[in-house]
Amino acid sequence: MEQKYSEVEAEKHFENNRLWFRRFQTTRSFRKLTKPERAAAGYITQAFIGLAYKYQLRSPRRYSAKSVKEVVLDLFPEKIAATNVFFYVGYPSHA
Repeated sequence: MEQKYSEVEAEKHFENNRLWFRRFQTTRSFRKLTKPERAAAGYITQAFIGLAYKYQLRSPRRYSAKSVKEVVLDLFPEKIAATNVFFYVGYPSHA
């Protein structure tokens, strides 16, 4: 059976990530992040979840080292870093 993108399924992954992220915010690892890193962390994790599902149809339980590398090295630069949204979310202007 061929897997297809589902908004309902995507929202389940986003909701799980929000829960996991709230838990992460209570950890020592989160507190070790710089203030700008903490500000960007939620956006980055949501973006990762979205890209992994939209382009790979992968849920978090199905991530592999190869799929994570693809998201971070290929999809982030192509789909996020190359757009204006990346530069305007929580980052001060350097102009």
